[in-house]
Amino acid sequence: DNVTAIGDYAFRDDTVLEISSLHEGLVSIGTGVFQNCEAITSMNIPTTITSISKNAFDGTNMSSINFANNGSYITSIADYAFRNTQFVEFTFPKSISEIGSYVLADSDLLERVYMYEDGPFKINEGAFADSEKFHSLKTLNDNGEVTSRCSDDDTLYLPESMVRCDSADYAFRNTKIKHVIFPNSLKSIGTGMFNNCAEIEEFSFVDVNKSVLRTIEDKAFMGCDKITEFYIPDLVYSVGVSAFASCHELLTVHFPDNRLWTAEQTKVATDYGNRSKERR
Repeated sequence: DNVTAIGDYAFRDDTVLEISSLHEGLVSIGTGVFQNCEAITSMNIPTTITSISKNAFDGTNMSSINFANNGSYITSIADYAFRNTQFVEFTFPKSISEIGSYVLADSDLLERVYMYEDGPFKINEGAFADSEKFHSLKTLNDNGEVTSRCSDDDTLYLPESMVRCDSADYAFRNTKIKHVIFPNSLKSIGTGMFNNCAEIEEFSFVDVNKSVLRTIEDKAFMGCDKITEFYIPDLVYSVGVSAFASCHELLTVHFPDNRLWTAEQTKVATDYGNRSKERR
């Protein structure tokens, strides 16, 4: 219990190590400290640890985690921290401001994720990519209860705190989400953010007229086969190449009428055949 730090890769690939709790007083755990430790199935995190390091539990069989005091002391969860784990659902601590790259990617059993409404402002590359059963992201209030607006399953409700997804490249690639509701606060949608999300039927905004969205990056919605219509908010000034490519059921993209959109720009952005690109 006098140990305050565990070094990088200290127990990596130890397939028989069984540990379910880290002691109070431990301050830091190194990169990949429990990576591929297949006997680890759960973990209690003490209040003295303020961040989860890169690859910390990557490749373990963890299906549950308990953050003491609801994780109010955790400020960051680094890249790949819980990749390829056995979580069916995962709740991010309220104090998290940023979701690391590939943090829960390749997690075959992951279905549901919870974030606090005033929690992270940014999601990074591949955060939930290729977790092929993932279908629901709901927000929580200060009491840890699901907020009233999150009434539907199979829906991605990004928290109102979410401002930046410009670096969320392929964040939800190959998942089973059916409906996405963007918060008014969101300013950017990353490259391939919803690439090959073939089950998505609709993208919408809390209030499209109040959205501050500015940019939609390349291939953002590529391969979203089931969407039929998309409204681009008025403040958007850039829609990337092939943003709607291979959206075979898409009939209409409504471009805002507050700037000059050339025929070439709309063709490059949509690139999904001879369908309608309307101004509104």
